[in-house]
Amino acid sequence: MNAASVSAPAPLAAPMDRLIRHVDFSTDRCVARYVSVGEGVPAMWLLPADRLGDAAQRRETLTEPDALQFFRSRGKPPGFAWRPDPLIQLAVCRQGSPRPSVRQTGSTMRHNNVLSKLSRVAIEHRRSDHGGTVITDLRNEAWAFSVRHRLVMRDDRGYVVSHARVTNDGDTPLRIEFLSSFCLGGLSPFAEDDASGRLLLHRFRSSWAAEGRLVSDTLEDLQLERSWLGPNPPVMRFGALGSRPATGFFPMLAVEDTAAGVTWGVALDAPASWQMQLQRVDDTVSVDGGIADREFGQWFVDLAPGESLDAPAAALSVVSGGVDEAMGELVRWQEDRRPFRAAEEGLPVCFNEFCTTWANPTHDRCIKLADAAKGLAKYFVIDAGWFISAKDGEKSGNVHGDWVPSPEHFAGDMKVVADAIRQRGLVPGLWFEYENAGKDSLAYDRLAQHMLKRDGMAIDTGLRTFFDMRDPKALEHLRRCVIDQLRNGGYGYLKIDYNASVGVTCDGPEPSGGESLRQQALASQWFVEEIGRALPDLVIENCASGGHRLEPALQARCSLGSFSDAHENPEIPIIAANLQRLIAPSQSLIWATLRETDNATRLIYSMAATFLGRVCLSGDIDRLDADQRGIVEQAIALYQRGTGVILDGDSKRFGPPVASMRHPAGWQAVTRVARDSSAALVVAHAFGNPPTEPVVCDPDRGPWRVAASLGSGIGINDGRIKVRFAEPFSAAVALLEPGK
Repeated sequence: MNAASVSAPAPLAAPMDRLIRHVDFSTDRCVARYVSVGEGVPAMWLLPADRLGDAAQRRETLTEPDALQFFRSRGKPPGFAWRPDPLIQLAVCRQGSPRPSVRQTGSTMRHNNVLSKLSRVAIEHRRSDHGGTVITDLRNEAWAFSVRHRLVMRDDRGYVVSHARVTNDGDTPLRIEFLSSFCLGGLSPFAEDDASGRLLLHRFRSSWAAEGRLVSDTLEDLQLERSWLGPNPPVMRFGALGSRPATGFFPMLAVEDTAAGVTWGVALDAPASWQMQLQRVDDTVSVDGGIADREFGQWFVDLAPGESLDAPAAALSVVSGGVDEAMGELVRWQEDRRPFRAAEEGLPVCFNEFCTTWANPTHDRCIKLADAAKGLAKYFVIDAGWFISAKDGEKSGNVHGDWVPSPEHFAGDMKVVADAIRQRGLVPGLWFEYENAGKDSLAYDRLAQHMLKRDGMAIDTGLRTFFDMRDPKALEHLRRCVIDQLRNGGYGYLKIDYNASVGVTCDGPEPSGGESLRQQALASQWFVEEIGRALPDLVIENCASGGHRLEPALQARCSLGSFSDAHENPEIPIIAANLQRLIAPSQSLIWATLRETDNATRLIYSMAATFLGRVCLSGDIDRLDADQRGIVEQAIALYQRGTGVILDGDSKRFGPPVASMRHPAGWQAVTRVARDSSAALVVAHAFGNPPTEPVVCDPDRGPWRVAASLGSGIGINDGRIKVRFAEPFSAAVALLEPGK
């Protein structure tokens, strides 16, 4: 930390009857500026450390003729053009508690007068060897509650982490209806006015087999423009509801000042329903996020005297650059929290037999596949379909929950096949969807009283119902079926699937259905932790219909995440590139489904996509001829040389936006440069109607030379990395090393 940055608050300006103060807390990469009116509750702004001198001197009063005429006609001075937006947002429910203005009720729970009743107790900076923590304590004396906000900063990172806690200091219960994890204000500090036409909101849409699509809107298109006078500031609230929190949108966003060339990013721990809000606060824009509130997520919680509530953690980044750079810092946050397992050294290749047997695995087929996977992969995962119903012995798609191995396909014992897989030098893995039970299982009937309910009735999707992960009997069943079976079978890999959502609420001892859902989601994450403690060498994969729980909190508990259920589709490299902005590539398991009918172009197209994350092979691996296997072996050898870049690098996408993911046209290239500049990867894909002339995709921190490649078309011309696409739906990969 820069010692000079922690000084007594200094006045920025003194217009009319208010005094604006600010204090800066700096790291090598970013500056957190706390801005307040006098001794009021501060706002939190973020600026890149190298752009501090470019911050604008904001106008203090409105200057537009229509606003000035309004004030003159009433004999009043011009209104203020901006105000600090508190670094925390919350709503408290009690008799007489204030609500937002009449025109905003139902649109947002932020900006209620509870905030004005908070008083600052202290701002303290606690230093550490590699950064520090800024602690802001606030208190409401009348209602006897306090709020603590912590901002954790590291000298070597371009992100900060925000934590918020509210505590009931009184002697009666306190109902909280909304608590944000963060509130980032002052956007943009590089504009002296309302930054008209220069702010972009980047969000990341998500649907099945089409995850992470970037959508970028001007604030004007979203009607987040300031009004001519300023009252009733426009607000937009969005998020995801239920127990699959990466459905609809990922819990991440970025705001870009296109004129200043600065972008702010946000990523939120989101075990269940979450929300983010953007509000125009006069000239400036504020972003907040956290648990979906009472209006949006049917959530509230009652705090007993002395009890506290912690909002989920959020990471905030600020960079001189665009959306790739801002989200790259947030991916770095996930990389910093990724659990390490010794088996993960070198980012080994996975083979999953799902796209080979299509949920109909057998012992003999698995052994034949394991023989073919030997020398290519480290993990061998037996996916869905290895079990039967304990009720009638039938095998179908809806019998999960009993976890009885098929006597016909596996002789009723999953240890025998696991031992055979290990004898071939592979780590055996097993698929479970253990948080719910299929309608044809015995557990569906016998454990019905231990399932989640809504309004006293079981939450039933028609095909499955959900275990109450807070229920000791449910956990006892899962420990026996999951943990004991993995341990006794000698499995070293677990794939956790989750193919339906609980919905917005469920029953429980908590005061609201939204809080019961949150506790259910937290209990699910605690069970993942319990599995990890019981089996400390186990590698865990987070899969939920491909990618519907790829949120930071669960990723921090798992070694890997399934990037999508796009198993062998042309859009695979598009989705894989999208997700480089959202999850760590070292955790992003990308399918390469190989078919005996694939020609060389198709094999390279499939294998090249896996360089955007981790290799997951599937398909006809035991039926490839020598030439086909040779291409796969060449790709894996190159992948193994490039894993250092995948593990610790910065990514940037080149190429036009892809309008249709189902029918893609054009091209894309992704460069990833090792953070120590020792190597780089270029991964290029052509879709329908690719360009006929070479395209340029220069990685940063050159010059570079091509050390090895897969496919053809990537070369260096006039010192620039150029790609020529030979045909539609082709691909190439190049590993670069420093050179002249």
